[in-house]
Amino acid sequence: MNNKAYFNIGARHISISTVGVIDGIKELANQSLQINLAISLHAPSDNLRVKIIPANKKYPINKIIDDINYYLNKTNRRIMIEYIMIKDFNDSNENACQLIKLLKKITRPLYFVNLIFYNSATEFKPSDPTQIKRFREILLNQKIETTLRYRFGQDIKAACGQLADA
Repeated sequence: MNNKAYFNIGARHISISTVGVIDGIKELANQSLQINLAISLHAPSDNLRVKIIPANKKYPINKIIDDINYYLNKTNRRIMIEYIMIKDFNDSNENACQLIKLLKKITRPLYFVNLIFYNSATEFKPSDPTQIKRFREILLNQKIETTLRYRFGQDIKAACGQLADA
């Protein structure tokens, strides 16, 4: 991707996103690449996460946290924690507190949380904007850097997660 003879995209503009493929995170950490890593966490506990990410059975959160720590110690590169906001599923104030407790297991504060507005594609519904704001404020009050991902493509049913309806 960053070869000058092909796309010539700077390595720092390339992101690898994963649900937490454990061996893959360690392998990436051992490469001398300056690419970005995004972990699709989306829930603060295994019992909740497995309902939306079946791969959580194979890649549980505590093992992912261990690999995040390995990655951060090895690369000294900041990672992004992806967290999709689903109404009455993972968006409560209690869920925010659980997420904070989980993130405290990351030994180096080289991460930020990217809150993602859910795009309706299944029986789940997007969180209310006021609840997303509350959730974000809880994280920010604990000095956890948090961003909100802007929604693209929703108007034409082509946003993240919506292509499953096609």
